[in-house]
Amino acid sequence: MESPLHNLPEAIIILDFNNHIIGVNSAGEQLLKLKRTDLIGKSIDAMLPRQSSSTYRNEILKDGRKEVSLSRGDGQTFHAELTLSTITGLNGKHIGHVVIVRDSQQSQQSEMGIKQETSVRNQNLMLRAFQETTFDLHSSLELDVVLCNIVDRACKLLGTSNGYLDILRETGEMDPVVGIGSLEASLNTKVVRGKGVAGTVWKTGKPLVISDYDTWPARIGNIQQGVIRAIVGMPMLLKGQVVGVIGVARGIESETSFSEDDVSVLQRFADLAVVALQNARLFEKAQGEIEFRRKTEIELRNANQLLQLQIERVEMLQEQLQELAVRDPLTELYNRRYLQEALELEFAHPERSGLPVAILMIDSDHLKEINDEYGHKAGDDFLVHIAVVIRESIRAGDIACRYGGDEFVVVLSNVTKNIAFSRAEKLRKKIVSHHIVHRNEKVSISVSIGIAIFPAHGSSGEVLLQKADQALYEAKRMGKNKVFIYSENQ
Repeated sequence: MESPLHNLPEAIIILDFNNHIIGVNSAGEQLLKLKRTDLIGKSIDAMLPRQSSSTYRNEILKDGRKEVSLSRGDGQTFHAELTLSTITGLNGKHIGHVVIVRDSQQSQQSEMGIKQETSVRNQNLMLRAFQETTFDLHSSLELDVVLCNIVDRACKLLGTSNGYLDILRETGEMDPVVGIGSLEASLNTKVVRGKGVAGTVWKTGKPLVISDYDTWPARIGNIQQGVIRAIVGMPMLLKGQVVGVIGVARGIESETSFSEDDVSVLQRFADLAVVALQNARLFEKAQGEIEFRRKTEIELRNANQLLQLQIERVEMLQEQLQELAVRDPLTELYNRRYLQEALELEFAHPERSGLPVAILMIDSDHLKEINDEYGHKAGDDFLVHIAVVIRESIRAGDIACRYGGDEFVVVLSNVTKNIAFSRAEKLRKKIVSHHIVHRNEKVSISVSIGIAIFPAHGSSGEVLLQKADQALYEAKRMGKNKVFIYSENQ
């Protein structure tokens, strides 16, 4: 079975404890220009141009890295870097070495290529970030979103996840608007001119780099110790004046601060943030001017329409006032005035169809005692409670009003005597089944109800109200908490 090391890209040679070659992979054959069969069993000396010194060989075979000259199979020598590791057996004894061989010239070229490739990649990332931000500036009018994207892209380019941005308001205060990562807490901290990183940058108008934030004497303590290693603040300048501060920070796990290149990159983002801020303010100003002109033109062009709207509003207010004039302010039921007008209209037409109408006169049984014991506020609460139950119990065509004091009247249209009694009884039971808590006591209330029916008991509202009141008196006389229908024999 082929060794798993055979296909590794680096040249690998395995030595036994006598420093004889016992294994080599394909990359090792290509680098040394010798076949495996020519290497297996040979001493490491076969690879060394200086074989006369065993001290030199033993020095090479020490664990670690060493620069040496090696011989190839074609007679050429090359400068190589050896990385050696000792192989130990289960008993801990030395049984050989693993040697990784790298051509120094190729390694240098490879490293230079990697550095160049990394530089190009970083430049491409930077250009892409600037392009995306420039696109945001021209396509988005949401300032907070644009500024947040700017900070986020600056963090990514500088290899961190902690960033912030504060802007100077027209009021003269510096407000935090972006805080991400460990600097999210800065959103809850007021920026004071000359205090902390942002306040210092605001005051000086110059970039500020802090390599060890925990030991910086001017830190304001809004970020806990042991969170931030290094932090940088960059002023956002417009015509030489500070209009904001943008910054990023590296966490405590980072071992590096910010270089001049990092500061230069952040400066570019600060310039873009200024453009975003300027665009937003110019747009806001332009929008204000456009809105003012638009409103002025509408007011001039539609003066008559606005006047008509005002007239309609006055009429609506008049209707509301009329509604208030016929409503009881405590219970929000209709008042006595409305009831009288409604009954006059109901019985004013001689051609009325003759459909039956029931009038319920309702009176609380113990309101005076409740007022005396618990106060008038408790009494008002019970009146409101009765009104709510009445309102929930009537149909759309029925009328409910507060007749006066603790008396209520309900007009039920198109109901027979039996139906009127049944609905009155349900209303009575519903009222008595509820209670209100006053002074930690459950207090219940009951009502008595008298009923008069049109046309059996009268042909006018006034007569029916009198008959219903007489029936109510009878219900009270019978012990209260009763429903009684008017009878000529009562």
